[in-house]
Amino acid sequence: LGNIDVNWEPFDWLKIQETAGADYYTDQRLEALPLGNATTPDGQVIRADYNNYILDHNLTAIASHTFSPWFTGTFTVGQNLNSTDFHQIYDLGTTLIAPKPFVITNTITVDPNDNETLVHRESYFGQATADLWDQLFLTGALRNDGFSTFGANDRRHWFPKASAAWNMTKAISGLSSKIDFAKLRVAYGETGREPLPYSTLTSFKVGRFGEYGGDASGILRTIYQGQAGLIGPDSIGSDSLRPERTREYEGGLDFGLFKGFMDVGISYYDSKTKDVIFEAPTPPSSGSISIIKNAATITNKGWEVTSNLHPLRGENLKWDIGLVWGRNRNLVTDLSGSSDINVGSQAIISTFARVGFPTGSFAGHDFVRCGRGITVGTDNIDDDVCQGKPAGTLYIAENGFPVIDEDNLRIVGTAQPDWNGSVRTNVTFLKHWNASALVDIKHGGQMYDGTRGALYVYGTH
Repeated sequence: LGNIDVNWEPFDWLKIQETAGADYYTDQRLEALPLGNATTPDGQVIRADYNNYILDHNLTAIASHTFSPWFTGTFTVGQNLNSTDFHQIYDLGTTLIAPKPFVITNTITVDPNDNETLVHRESYFGQATADLWDQLFLTGALRNDGFSTFGANDRRHWFPKASAAWNMTKAISGLSSKIDFAKLRVAYGETGREPLPYSTLTSFKVGRFGEYGGDASGILRTIYQGQAGLIGPDSIGSDSLRPERTREYEGGLDFGLFKGFMDVGISYYDSKTKDVIFEAPTPPSSGSISIIKNAATITNKGWEVTSNLHPLRGENLKWDIGLVWGRNRNLVTDLSGSSDINVGSQAIISTFARVGFPTGSFAGHDFVRCGRGITVGTDNIDDDVCQGKPAGTLYIAENGFPVIDEDNLRIVGTAQPDWNGSVRTNVTFLKHWNASALVDIKHGGQMYDGTRGALYVYGTH
């Protein structure tokens, strides 16, 4: 819709800026499957209408001052207000009455969905910076957020950050004659991730079940033959839900060599995310299958190395090469008493959060192996069969085949790679012609190959 910017400088050291804007967009969709299609032979029509309305307001005041020839600083305070309204109308019609037209009224069964999400956000922030001797740069900041998605018992949260960077080439005598530049940096920060809207609520809803005894489509509905009804939630909300909080430390070194021929950046980070929001399992006697809560602690530690090379720097021909290498180690360290939490499921395989493993590790039923204390029939495998064989040795039954361990769900793999990297190159000719290429590398890790699995099942592999 537009925005308004207001800038005011009441003093030469103070600048006040206000920005307010509104954005509205709509997305209307019509999707249809004709009679005789392979997916839904009886035909299908989907009519969807998505409407988004966003209001945003930012007010900042920046004060700057030179205290001495070797000390300058700034101080910033501000406020942010945001409101997001998302409205979705989604109607699914199945079983076409006539081949055309593709409209909802030309279908026998209609499943309507009317969903609206309204979120209000209010934030206040302050930041101070200092430039000392034009070589040491300090920053400290504090932010306070209050979102409508937070639990009613804990509406507002603080998030600090601080950083320091030191340009060594200006401080160490003779260093600038050997390298182009060198900078040390350290930083600490806390960030938050808000819960999904309405995760704090426990609400009833209209539902349907694929059971016998329902309507002509085989669906049993809570509203049936004029009788109204509701069902309880699959997940229980929490009015004490807090945002996920990540605390991260980072340090690094940046330097340039050979009069602009290359530069290198090296970083190490150590982050811990607490109050990770999961749908933790609950006893069926509670009436639900899970509860939305701050359930986990997850760590991420790793290295990042970047380098840019400039082999050719001519007026009419330039060649640049960029290299990136990174290694991250993700680990679940706490699940608030749960043994594991399902974080994603498909028809064949599920991914879990389990203490001691990366988030989203693949879980499944492995074969019976030595060293796991498993009993098959009346035999204790470790004592009666393995007899000192290395842990993990495959147990082979008398029929010559391995045996599936049906009683234990084990982590069988993870998509976490050993390292990631990329190689980028760009050639510029006569200032107007460019040719570039990028190779992205993911080394290690595992992925589930559903196509190969299906081929094994049908014996066509």
